[in-house]
Amino acid sequence: MLITSLLVILCLYSSYTDIRYRIIPNRLTHPLLLILLSWRLYQMESSFLWGLLPALLLFLLFWISPASVGPGDIKLFAIIGLSIGIDLTITTVLMMGLACMGYLSYLLMIRIWKKKVGGAIPLAPFMTVGLIAALFVTPFLNV
Repeated sequence: MLITSLLVILCLYSSYTDIRYRIIPNRLTHPLLLILLSWRLYQMESSFLWGLLPALLLFLLFWISPASVGPGDIKLFAIIGLSIGIDLTITTVLMMGLACMGYLSYLLMIRIWKKKVGGAIPLAPFMTVGLIAALFVTPFLNV
């Protein structure tokens, strides 16, 4: 419970900095990522280590097309995966995708009305929405 609460706070702060400055600060993500990875390797709980899979997929996307996703987003997703495990991380990815689709639909409607919008969208706010939604939805799925 403490880990997920701290994770939500980290995601909220990362969302703020990603929207305002278009960066997720390394001074938070690097130490936290190293601590969580060391702790999960020490515990040898495979579900938490498998939680790194979405971050690995984002890294492959970054490697193919660096403009498509930022490195801070990859590290934040690795922290999420190491914190909550593969099951909740996959739910987070699905909820994040739904939130992104809703926002992109909104942007498409604005473009139809001939207003200028453009540029890359920050991913951290959608990760945060996905994480919070996953944390609220998952207890209802485990019937």
